[in-house]
Amino acid sequence: MANIYLRALIVGAMAGMRSLVTPSIVSESLASEGSPNLHGSVFSLLTTPNVRSTLKAGAATEFVCDKLPFMPDRTEPASLIFRFISGAVCGAAIYKAEGQSSPLGAAIGGVTAVVSAHVCYNIRKKLVGDETASDTLVAVAEDALVITLGRIATES
Repeated sequence: MANIYLRALIVGAMAGMRSLVTPSIVSESLASEGSPNLHGSVFSLLTTPNVRSTLKAGAATEFVCDKLPFMPDRTEPASLIFRFISGAVCGAAIYKAEGQSSPLGAAIGGVTAVVSAHVCYNIRKKLVGDETASDTLVAVAEDALVITLGRIATES
C-alpha cells in the first residue's frame, strides 16, 4: 500500500480530474477496510450504504457528463471549489482512517486537486487543440487513469 502522504496526493490528483468519482472510490475503500478510527467522526458517513450508493450514482453521471460539450471547464471557480472540497474530504478521510491528522490530509488532498485540475485541463486542451486526440478519447483516458490511481491509493 502506498504511504499515507502519497495516498492523499493521489486522491487529490484524482479529484482534480473527477470530483465525484474520487469520493465514490474512497468511500468504497473505507467501507471495506472498516477502520475503527472513523467511528464517531463525520467521515464515518462515507461508509454508510446510502452515501456510498449516492456517490456511485454521482460517479456514473460524471463519467457520462464529462464528455458532453456544454459542460463547464474544471478550472472555472465553482468547479475548482468543488474539486478542492472533494480532494480535501478524501484526503482527510484517508488520514483519519489511519489515525493521523485529518486537517493535514485535507490540505494535501485539496491543494493537489486544484493543481491537478489545472494541469490536466491544460494537457487535455493541448492534446485536443493539436488534434493529437479527440476530446472524448482524452476524457476516456482520464477516466481510466482515475480508476487506476484509485486502485493504487486504496489497495490494502
